Amino acid sequence: MSKPLNILVVEDDVSFALELEMIIEELGHKLLGNLDNYDAAVAAISEKHPDLILMDIHIRGQLDGTRIAEAINDLFIPIIFITASKAKENYIAAKSTNIFAYMVKPIQTFELERTIELVLLQKENFLKTLSKDVLFLKKGDAYHKVAVQDILFIKSEGNYCTLYLKNDHKFMNRVPLASMESLFKSAEFIRPHRSYLVNVKEIDTVHFSDSYLKIREHNIPITRSTKAAFMEKYMLLK
Repeated sequence: MSKPLNILVVEDDVSFALELEMIIEELGHKLLGNLDNYDAAVAAISEKHPDLILMDIHIRGQLDGTRIAEAINDLFIPIIFITASKAKENYIAAKSTNIFAYMVKPIQTFELERTIELVLLQKENFLKTLSKDVLFLKKGDAYHKVAVQDILFIKSEGNYCTLYLKNDHKFMNRVPLASMESLFKSAEFIRPHRSYLVNVKEIDTVHFSDSYLKIREHNIPITRSTKAAFMEKYMLLK
């Protein structure tokens, strides 16, 4: 089995939510919780950053599952919509999500397992289609173009990430640091510490004895394992 996933369930049918919980456990994944309404779900997603969401379209309250998907679309979290309705309009609404799959109740364990595999592959392929040279970052009501080469480093701060740029501007977004790292796999970025992702080309000095590296006026911690990887990858002349 591949790495266990942290899965969040959004479902207002208690009996079906319990059924999903048992299937998730049987497949070897971890249940982060079950929510039944828009506000609770969006708050939990922002706080816990699940690997996958199993979500009913029709949930408690006026705002349904597709509205949750719209609210978190920039987080690139795969969503499997599971609904009792076969109405075409539900499927059309679900398609507005970047990464999704659609299942109709009742479901079988093997069907969900197969669908999880497919939606994870869909995420992998989706991330490959994104430009590795340019990002569009939201600030206020507008999206600003930022060249990846202009990023000094990214710092994880609670449920957000802050991007520090060469021009001294900062952008805060809700994308988890692990997802940012996935976007920059082909670029010269390393993760010296669980809270930082840095542009290697912008490193000024590395202080192994004091366990930090310096980018301009910023001191960024570096772990022992990263030290070893850094020394192996880059040429250090004495």
